[in-house]
Amino acid sequence: MLLRISAHVCSAFFLPLRGLNALTLLSVDGPISLGFMWLNDISVSMLTKAIAVVYLTPVFIFPCLEIAVIGAWLGRVYMKAQIAINFSVDSCLWSASRFP
Repeated sequence: MLLRISAHVCSAFFLPLRGLNALTLLSVDGPISLGFMWLNDISVSMLTKAIAVVYLTPVFIFPCLEIAVIGAWLGRVYMKAQIAINFSVDSCLWSASRFP
């Protein structure tokens, strides 16, 4: 029932877009929402466990903060590298498509 309602809503709003239909949008929307739910579940679980450990033994707040800072830094480094790689791949594809 929910899938049928979602398909109807998607087709009503996005039907004017050329080449897209409700099934295309649902096939993309499903994995993205499931991935976000998984990420949210893991994040909440890790945060709850860290808070429980720090509550019971407050001395562990420093290792928790250190791991959080290192994780945030590694995430920023990864995203900068990913953006640079995507930019170079896109520019190569664009130049290759201009000169056959």
